[in-house]
Amino acid sequence: MILMIMFTAFSITLALARYSGIRNATGFFALYVIVGGFLPYTQVLFSDQPPSGFFRYIEGADGDKALAVLVFASIVAILIGSVRLSTFEKGVSNKNIAYSIDAKLTAYIFAISIACLTIYLCVMAISYGGMAQFTGASYRRAQLLNSTVNYFSLVSWGGICGTTIAFHCYRRLSKKPVLTALAIISVSLCTVVTLASGGRSVFILFIFGLFLDKIVSARPLRLFAYASAGVVFTALASYMMLTARYRAQGASILDQNAPSIIEGALTGTSYVDHVAISIQYAESEGYDYGQSYINAFLSFIPRSIYSDKPQLLSAEIRAFLFGDYSGGVPPGIFGEGYIALGIFGVTIIALLYGIVLRRTNRLVRNAMITNCPLRYACAGIIIPLVGFVLVRGGVDIGVFRVGIPLFWIFVFVTLIHRFNKTRSTASGSN
Repeated sequence: MILMIMFTAFSITLALARYSGIRNATGFFALYVIVGGFLPYTQVLFSDQPPSGFFRYIEGADGDKALAVLVFASIVAILIGSVRLSTFEKGVSNKNIAYSIDAKLTAYIFAISIACLTIYLCVMAISYGGMAQFTGASYRRAQLLNSTVNYFSLVSWGGICGTTIAFHCYRRLSKKPVLTALAIISVSLCTVVTLASGGRSVFILFIFGLFLDKIVSARPLRLFAYASAGVVFTALASYMMLTARYRAQGASILDQNAPSIIEGALTGTSYVDHVAISIQYAESEGYDYGQSYINAFLSFIPRSIYSDKPQLLSAEIRAFLFGDYSGGVPPGIFGEGYIALGIFGVTIIALLYGIVLRRTNRLVRNAMITNCPLRYACAGIIIPLVGFVLVRGGVDIGVFRVGIPLFWIFVFVTLIHRFNKTRSTASGSN
């Protein structure tokens, strides 16, 4: 009964959101709430084998409360992010301007991306003793406690963001041989980097970002075809990368009871259990009144400089569960809100997150209005970050995983803006 009530309320909210569009960050977020919230919760209720994750650490009542918190926060965020309010629609600057990007600038961005990706791969290969060792360590989730190497990993995002932006521009230009060669090299290097790093989400989200314009502009039948192909691709890619990780870790699960393709694809996507663990943590340790947000921004400081730097909240929750700091259990954006100030904290975070959804949705709408490849590319990068990475990782992890791509987007947008301004000035003088 509880499940039906919450799903009905969530469905009504989605129906309302549909009037202002859901082929955007709102739709991506709603899909994750279903996959990471309702689906595993339903599996716990009706299956003898609960999904993988932290469900074995929570009781039924905790799961009910966690789903209620997640659905409440989702409804608030989706309504704020989707309902058209004239107050929020003001102040959209340059919404009818499409940035002009020619073949020369596109080639320049491809070149920067190739340089970033090449530097990253070289540094990783040298640091780990070879590409095979780097890939193996990534899939084993083995950390190299070297601040220099860790900060060099930020360079890879320059290559990923630059490739996505340049690829969207390349598809609008005449296919010159040099530009085509740069596109192939850059996309290939991005594929190698995202696969070698061992993380399924970065690889899948990179592919999503390349083709966002096709997704948001497709007619229903074609969208269904894209969605079907996307589901199959995501399931296969996720399953193969997860199997490779198990093999690298020497996990016995492959010999005992190997997961099916669907089980493998969904492994690690559940989120309602993280919310439940966050509630348990807050009830045991008390509210932190936002201290975790301060600690998250302090994480940029190397420990060699700030030896007393506090642990991230995900590490503290790991210690709460297992008694060690060897990894992390991210509470996610709504789990952080609950740990900060209970349901009041969740409400504040949901409102703020709704505003983030609204601004991201505005970017998608402006991309469609202007048919601007730069806006499509930026939206293709940002939508998965806002709709999935930020929700699952929270500010605790998102300050890096969301902040770094946004930094690189700012760099490339600034570069393109100055190029347009310089060309406009030159045309005016002539």
